[in-house]
Amino acid sequence: MRAFLDHAYHHWQRPAPRFVLLVGDASWDARNEVTIDSNYADWTYRPGESKHFGKNKSTPYSEAAELNHRHLVPTWSHTTGQGHSASDNYFVAVEGDDWLPEMAIGRLPVVTPEEVAGIVEKTMRYVSEPEVGLWRRNALLITNESRGFQRRSDRLADRLTTAGFSSHKVYPASTETSNELHTRKLLETFDQGQLFVHFLGHGGRYIWRTGPPDLDKNHDLLTLDHLEDLEATGRLPVVLSMTCYSAPFDHPSADSIGEKLLRITDRGAIGVVAASWRNSPSPAWGEALLDELMAPGATIGEAVQRAKHQVKNRMFVETYNLLGDPAVPVAMPSGKIELAVVPAAAGDRPVQVRGRVDLEAFDGSVILDLVSPDGDIVRTVSAEAEASAFELEIDPAELVVAQPTDTPNVLRAYAWDTERGVDAVGALVLEQPDEPQGIAADVAVREGAR
Repeated sequence: MRAFLDHAYHHWQRPAPRFVLLVGDASWDARNEVTIDSNYADWTYRPGESKHFGKNKSTPYSEAAELNHRHLVPTWSHTTGQGHSASDNYFVAVEGDDWLPEMAIGRLPVVTPEEVAGIVEKTMRYVSEPEVGLWRRNALLITNESRGFQRRSDRLADRLTTAGFSSHKVYPASTETSNELHTRKLLETFDQGQLFVHFLGHGGRYIWRTGPPDLDKNHDLLTLDHLEDLEATGRLPVVLSMTCYSAPFDHPSADSIGEKLLRITDRGAIGVVAASWRNSPSPAWGEALLDELMAPGATIGEAVQRAKHQVKNRMFVETYNLLGDPAVPVAMPSGKIELAVVPAAAGDRPVQVRGRVDLEAFDGSVILDLVSPDGDIVRTVSAEAEASAFELEIDPAELVVAQPTDTPNVLRAYAWDTERGVDAVGALVLEQPDEPQGIAADVAVREGAR
């Protein structure tokens, strides 16, 4: 397989192939016809919980889990310090002697024609019947009780805000003994529609957790069973699962959360970027993935490819795989919104916000959020755009900063026209004056439309 892809990349008629899609599941136990559970790496010793090796909870595939019939399209077994890891990246690292990918590669980890048809159907709907609306500016950020993880997730939220996008956060607290409310919020937010879902925390093949394993707290946040509760929708996210082995698609008999998110029909995810073995994701890796996915015209696969070239960490490059079609374009808003603020002559008068959508003859709805330095929405206003232009008003008192801060207020806007199926996004970062007196007296633009 690698030799063929090497030949195609270097010798086929130019331009060279950009995408590789592998359709079929893999198994590390390629020679056995029957799965032998005791031979698989599911048995671990957990000090403090038992005095012997215990069986990790697994979720078997729904049909014929006792049969090893999943080795249809092999993967490369990359050697890590803790074991072997499924790595499709190997097939497209065909230039020079490094391990960086030259083509964007993805996989549909499926066995039956029905599974293939289910993924193809929701992929075609995502691409050919795009549903514009507020969901296309949404991102769901999930992490655990760790303040370090929360700060890293907050940095991603700031990056999204200054690009015009909205973040919904699920951050369980260390004192909570149950995650029932958080799981419900996570599923409800999923159902509303999200452009991206980013999980950072502890996890495994069948689970996202809120913290390290603990018998008294930190119960399961999201499991394979929870995925059955998702509602059918075409508003599908790209899922970034920054945790240990949430998509080891080469297991002979046990399903994984990354695989099921892609495989479930009419819901779940349009694509999943997840690891096939243990790792500790760095902030740079998650930020690079998100930045590249938000780049104009980005396809999911090429965004992952470019992010791997940026981070240049072999563990991430080799063990993080894309489940899904790499040629699918991210459902980003196609237009940009330019925003400008016209300060009032006196502080008690409304501040005018003027906007322009860079889509020809745009007539549609606009929603604008004023976001405080701590990321809260202070106020939301709406308007209708005519001939691509709109105006809004904001109370200058709402822009006063009570305490000195290095983080500015942000105006972010989203515009959409359901009939034409087009939308746009933008943001304006506002510098605060030296004294907390509101922006009516002194408004400066730190960063223009994004």
